[in-house]
Amino acid sequence: MTLPPEVLLSDKFAEFSGNITALHEKKKELEAEFKKMYLAHKASVKAIDDEAAELQFTFNNWATKDEKKTKAVADSKPPKK
Repeated sequence: MTLPPEVLLSDKFAEFSGNITALHEKKKELEAEFKKMYLAHKASVKAIDDEAAELQFTFNNWATKDEKKTKAVADSKPPKK
């Protein structure tokens, strides 16, 4: 789109351009804010995933120990007559 110089240099166009610039700045601020929130959310989800992995590891160790204990008790019982 090509505008004639008298339109580009008019007060109305300068006002329009200023309004567009203000909207552009607002959009950039919102995008930066969104990115910060996204990164914070992503870090929170990762922390939950890490905690779940630790709990899984703890559960697996507990389950393995419990299986060994159950097996040892079962092996130590005298056979039925």
